[in-house]
Amino acid sequence: MAELPPGETANLLLSASLDGISLDGSVSLSVGAVSDDGRVEDVCPGVANSTGFGADIAVVGSTSVANADMGLQVTGLPANTFGMLIMSRSQAFVPGFGGSQGDLCLGEPCYRYFDSVTGSGPAGEITVFPDFDALPQAQSFVELETWNFQLWYRDSNPGPTSNTSGALAVTFCR
Repeated sequence: MAELPPGETANLLLSASLDGISLDGSVSLSVGAVSDDGRVEDVCPGVANSTGFGADIAVVGSTSVANADMGLQVTGLPANTFGMLIMSRSQAFVPGFGGSQGDLCLGEPCYRYFDSVTGSGPAGEITVFPDFDALPQAQSFVELETWNFQLWYRDSNPGPTSNTSGALAVTFCR
């Protein structure tokens, strides 16, 4: 059995029920749990856009497939630009994909969520709430499955181009 070096972190996904506990002696235990909000991890950062900073993406709401109320909020976008949510079950790293200034951090197949095309307004923010019942190409979110999300958006840095936000990996829960 391999041992974890001191100071390192082990990530575990556990589901348990505790009716009681009895200990004799000395025990040191640190537990981190994944709640009903699932697990969200950064995949890659956004590349600097015309604001001088990269666009960030975060989950709002719940990652529960039963609640179906997860949203993805992207901040740090240029004002009054348009963007579209893209998603994939896999990860990759494609710098400057298709002439973009951004890095594509999603692998194939990659799905474009056309219903998410929206403007960032003067605040430079877009929040997308994917319709769990109408995902691209009849895809679905399933408990314990991980999907990766990124926003692909228009930019002008210094001329017309596109860019991408950072990317997130979301593991859905029930």
